[in-house]
Amino acid sequence: MRSWLAVIALTGCASPPPDNAALSPGNVLLVVLDDVGAYDVRAYGFEPDAPRTPTLDALAAQGVRFTRAWGNPLCSPSRASIQTGLYPFRTGVGDNLPRQGDAFALPVDTPNLPTWLRDHAGYTTAAIGKWHLSTDRDPQGATPLSYGFDSYVGQPTNLLDVESEGEVVRTSYTRWHEWRDGYRWHEGYLTHTEIDDAIATVATLPSPWFLQVAVHAVHLPLQLPPDTPEPDGGWTGRLKYVTMLEDLDAQLGRLLDAVPEDTTVVVVGDNGAPNSLDIPDFDAADTKGSVMEGGIRVPMIVRSPWVTQPGVAVDALVHLVDLFPTLAQIAQAPVDDALSLDGRTLTPFLNDPHAPDTRPVVYSERFQPSGDPALATLREQAIRDTRYKLTRSDGVDACFDLGDDVHEAADLLTSPTVSAAARADCTALAARLDAGDVR
Repeated sequence: MRSWLAVIALTGCASPPPDNAALSPGNVLLVVLDDVGAYDVRAYGFEPDAPRTPTLDALAAQGVRFTRAWGNPLCSPSRASIQTGLYPFRTGVGDNLPRQGDAFALPVDTPNLPTWLRDHAGYTTAAIGKWHLSTDRDPQGATPLSYGFDSYVGQPTNLLDVESEGEVVRTSYTRWHEWRDGYRWHEGYLTHTEIDDAIATVATLPSPWFLQVAVHAVHLPLQLPPDTPEPDGGWTGRLKYVTMLEDLDAQLGRLLDAVPEDTTVVVVGDNGAPNSLDIPDFDAADTKGSVMEGGIRVPMIVRSPWVTQPGVAVDALVHLVDLFPTLAQIAQAPVDDALSLDGRTLTPFLNDPHAPDTRPVVYSERFQPSGDPALATLREQAIRDTRYKLTRSDGVDACFDLGDDVHEAADLLTSPTVSAAARADCTALAARLDAGDVR
């Protein structure tokens, strides 16, 4: 089989699809990358020395890439937003959730994407890989099976210590505690196994299907694929991260070879890269875990029969909460107003990349502990419009002009030369936060 990368090289971008009204509900593949920010995907052009990601770059050439997509600063809050179409303060998932113990988990009765596609459009739903939204008190053992997925295989949480048979055991990219009709130990290289499982699942799912593949890469611990040669000068943390990301990109190429050409494919990140990796042009404090752009600006690439102008960048304000209503509409099961989602469908931008923004602002946050944000001991929030962004960390505000200062070097609220118009915009964003008006 000729790879889809080779087909793109020979044929160029796909021709425009038919009118959306004539499109049938099709298969949907959602890929969630772990700790991969937009700045680390070469197609985005933010960093000239970004890792080589030819699969993601080619996917962007066949679809559209959203340049202002936000997630939340940490894994669990972002994954909850994907599943529910809601911001963290509405789900209660404000911090990373542990698998074990009597801790907060995403409530199982929260309306969610796989249940909606299954119940309202007849989709078969399956999940592979990381989950990170429930705990062992869940009757399905901290897996997606209680949240609308018909099948699941994977290591549900981060690669951390787990209690197994009365002992605390460290999991890793080469040996992990996997759910496969019950927990068992599995050996291999995790990224490759997750893609193998996804390919095997694609081969057996009846159409139409929704498959979520949430890979662990490139989350810590940084462990290289087998037989990776050591570079001259030895390894640094950043070089290990880049090598793992480039391997992940190659594995995604294998997966895309296995799905039908008319599958809607969405690839997103959950948050930025870890703060220990010397990310170019970013202070460590402004990466994963923060509401600065290095922590929340994520890749979001969509290839779909709904895309009419392949290869175009979309500058609209979008968020991971938008995936629920978008994929529901593509499945011909639009959400109703009763759900009160924070997300808005992205299909207008698939039809016309230059369509006007559908929302005035976009929002991101983290808080701990999870549960009621009013009881949080730590809370960080961010809100932005098409140009300005306001952050609030434990009551302290800062404001940035993302039109001129994408790395947020200058706080407009402390600048003696800020214009009256810019200051007024910052004040308006602060007022929205005060009022909870983040839609």
